[in-house]
Amino acid sequence: MSNFTGHSLTPPHSPPGEVAEDPREVALLNLADMLGPVAHELHNVFNNIVLQAAIVSRSAPEALRPQLAEFRALGLRASEMLAQLDQQRHTIPTPLQPVDLHAVVRAVVDPLRAHGLAVTEQLSAQPSLVLAHERDLARLLGLLVKGAHLAGPPVVVATASQGRKAHLLVTDQRPPLDPAALEQFFEPFGAPASDNPLERAACQTLARRLKATLRAENRPNVTVVVVELNLFSG
Repeated sequence: MSNFTGHSLTPPHSPPGEVAEDPREVALLNLADMLGPVAHELHNVFNNIVLQAAIVSRSAPEALRPQLAEFRALGLRASEMLAQLDQQRHTIPTPLQPVDLHAVVRAVVDPLRAHGLAVTEQLSAQPSLVLAHERDLARLLGLLVKGAHLAGPPVVVATASQGRKAHLLVTDQRPPLDPAALEQFFEPFGAPASDNPLERAACQTLARRLKATLRAENRPNVTVVVVELNLFSG
């Protein structure tokens, strides 16, 4: 049975139309998408440290003030560097094109199931052409399935549509989460203990790039992650 040590979503020589990538390339892309949220969080931490150092220096002995000033300068430099790193992720455009959501689900789920993972799909009969980037969407789904499988298999991947939106749903068998945990589900420091917080943060990065919304919901006896995508209307 696969233990998800690799991140390849399909075999290395997939037929045309399937999402196939080198596992090393996928791992590096996922790592890049983890860095942005982490840089953002650390930027806030350093800003707070710099602020606290400024407050302390007002009442500190004169002999300590040069050291506190140096400490603040180091914090400012680190904060500025992290801010630049965080901004870099917003400078690379991602072209969104019509993508068959059901084809992406099959390309991700079928190989995982073939390797023994307890994951099934429930695809709606409604239109599934969405505005997305195919490989980003496949990586997002792959990370969500991985997290769900670690939290509580079996995993169900389903699709539905409502109005001009398509819903991609990933359900696992973990107990319902409290409201605060649901709200922080995709934050670097707020992911459930059973999940990889960096991978959850990468999911948020991918969703933003896809102009999709991402949320976790409690439903009877299960937890569901919902990705809301824009249906293609051209």
